[in-house]
Amino acid sequence: MGVYRSALPLISARQTKDIAQLIHHSVRQAQQNGDDLDYLLEFVSEVVHDLKSGQLAPHPWAVIHFLGLFKESGRLEEGINLWNGVVGKDNRYVIPSTYGVLIELLSERGDPLDKLEELFQVGLQSSPNSFSEYHLAPNAILRDRKKRDATGSLPLTLLQGIYSARMKHGDMQNAYLALDTALRLSPEPFPSRLLHLPILSRPAPEAYAAFILACRMGVNLGPGLLTILLSKMNGELVSISADYNSIRRRQKMARGMIEAITAFITVGGQLSSTHLASLCVAIGMTVWEGGTTDELQEQDHIQATKATGSILTNITDLSSELNIPLDSRLLSALVTTASKLGQPYVHAVLQNLSSHDLQPDIYLCQATLLSAGLVKDADLLEQSWRQLIQLHRNAPHSTKRAWLCFARACRSAGFVDFGREEISRGSKILPMDEDVRVRCLGIVNKKVSPNVLYLLREQTSKLARENMGICESIESLVAKLRSGEPLAEGLSETFLQDDPADHPINESHYESIYEDLTADPYAPDDSTADVNTMGIPMDKLRYENWKSINALIYEATHDQLWSECAPTSTLSESKDLVLKLRGIS
Repeated sequence: MGVYRSALPLISARQTKDIAQLIHHSVRQAQQNGDDLDYLLEFVSEVVHDLKSGQLAPHPWAVIHFLGLFKESGRLEEGINLWNGVVGKDNRYVIPSTYGVLIELLSERGDPLDKLEELFQVGLQSSPNSFSEYHLAPNAILRDRKKRDATGSLPLTLLQGIYSARMKHGDMQNAYLALDTALRLSPEPFPSRLLHLPILSRPAPEAYAAFILACRMGVNLGPGLLTILLSKMNGELVSISADYNSIRRRQKMARGMIEAITAFITVGGQLSSTHLASLCVAIGMTVWEGGTTDELQEQDHIQATKATGSILTNITDLSSELNIPLDSRLLSALVTTASKLGQPYVHAVLQNLSSHDLQPDIYLCQATLLSAGLVKDADLLEQSWRQLIQLHRNAPHSTKRAWLCFARACRSAGFVDFGREEISRGSKILPMDEDVRVRCLGIVNKKVSPNVLYLLREQTSKLARENMGICESIESLVAKLRSGEPLAEGLSETFLQDDPADHPINESHYESIYEDLTADPYAPDDSTADVNTMGIPMDKLRYENWKSINALIYEATHDQLWSECAPTSTLSESKDLVLKLRGIS
């Protein structure tokens, strides 16, 4: 601090900005590393005091950095004190973007949305010469949709602030219209943080649409957000029952996962075993385990089973092509899904252990134990149980889950006597509390109630065809990786549903509506289209993004904006629906 104080009279405005940026970055790094912040925050207080008092040469982005720092570190009142010290001063302190960061800070504090909307309007009007009020308005028209960046000096940080606040307050229609504005003005380069919010805070269909939208623009959101997306998609599947429509929904979700993974690889993302394990879980939930009523349905079931078995092989091939190791997490997911197909598929997965010279750990042994129960393989059940016992003895862990897995496996397989015998020996085999022993006996003694789902032939045929289609999708991905072909083109799909009611706009009407709402009649005819990093012309990219925003608004608001929405049949009906989605009267 002594060096700073002695240099204070010599620091220029640009250097003030650099100092604030460095401090902001340092605080972020310290938070991520769990380091002590006291010394840094003491320095922050000193610099902020000098900035407010005029001793330190002011720069508006220094104020922005410090407001962001206070928001991220939870020191909201200090941020508000900083704002109170600079509000009303000239543009050496406050610019439109300052209002964006302030809006985020106040939103974090819980201020009402109407107050934040007022601040947004003040921010827009604070720089009248930039025409921000028009250009940042929803559905404003661009002079030339073919050009890369139409922002100029427009304050996208201000737009980001109100977008985040609307998301936080649940005003999804206007939040996505703000996102639409950012996409229209600057599809490349694009502030990717705007697409983090739907993935982190919104349901799976919206998170998926936002992820595909990012990849279409060549933005690699990173493996962490892909993990969150796939977990959300699987989480939605768990809550779905096992009737025909639900299985179709699961199949669509699994296909969406493949599309998301393909898009992620396309933009240079690095997959991990966690991502492939999530895909395995989704594939497992597409397996129809119902009864058959005739030979034709039996053939459907055989076709679907073979297709799913091939998917597991293709996932293993995919891991090899991408140099992803077959670790315990991935093998556990593979063997669990294989158990829904039959004994041969379980053994085929387990052959990977010997062929790759892998040693099973506790988690893989538990998955194998449960799978052995489901396929009623007595030898595999006993073998995996003995392995599990030995692993626990070699490296002591809590044995509760091991005992519960064993009890469930014995019940599934019908090996009740073996289960009772082992449980009676209890702690002689593995440590066991009395409450765990009682639970395990209850599980083993509980009768398995068959709950067979019977479907119509037309339904089983569709399920089988869809499973084969999913198989072809992964085969195609593996083949393209091997040949070096482009993996994805356009990335236009943003819906996770198959029901026509979930595609309310007739695709044949979309382009006409888009032209009517967004074309500038005075746009130059001879303009050459810029192309983004994915090879998509900018006018085409803006059109696809515009459709994606319609999908996002529909997903987020269709329960609020209307009770029922059938697919539109005429151009006029389609246009009315788009106007309603976009709040245009």
